[in-house]
Amino acid sequence: MNKAIFIDRDGTINVDKGYVYKLNDFEFLPGAREALRIFQDLGYILIIVTNQSGIARGYFTEGDYLKLDKGMKEDLELHGIEIKESFFCPHLPDGKIAKYAIECDCRKPKLGMYEQAIKKYNIDINHSICIGDKERDVALCEKYKKATGYVLYQDEEKQIENVKYIKGGLLEAAEKVRDNARLDQTDTGRKSRFISSVREWKLYKRT
Repeated sequence: MNKAIFIDRDGTINVDKGYVYKLNDFEFLPGAREALRIFQDLGYILIIVTNQSGIARGYFTEGDYLKLDKGMKEDLELHGIEIKESFFCPHLPDGKIAKYAIECDCRKPKLGMYEQAIKKYNIDINHSICIGDKERDVALCEKYKKATGYVLYQDEEKQIENVKYIKGGLLEAAEKVRDNARLDQTDTGRKSRFISSVREWKLYKRT
């Protein structure tokens, strides 16, 4: 199974300028590329999960969204970063474009996009992480208590169950995940050495 980072887009990876759909207006947040590389190096697959109600509102089209998404991924590929897939919800119940003006199961905080990704990429949700700048971006953590969530750009750092609220952005979250991974490796090493010592002691007692 794969472990994944589920990442919001606007306000998490890029500056949220309000319904961004032109590549010229797309601006990576400071440290975002570095953060994605850290996650990738830790063995996570990267999946974007984003609400794009601007489509339902008539501000831009699905084609516009896909064009920007392609450009963003190409930029990241130049930095050695692979986005496995971008899942997006174009819906809004009171949208102006009729075919998108529906009550769906994919608009966050609903879990439709996450469930699709979990099934498609055989994801071990208990070892996966959700990150975004709003609580709806970590809604998956309410259902899966062993998953971890990070809500970014909070005035006060705190933790509620399996969701952490941090003052910084995506890079700070990545550094915390990396630090935790190092601690886990250290603990695993200590346990292995302890077990080895016990086995050696038992063998010694037998001789």
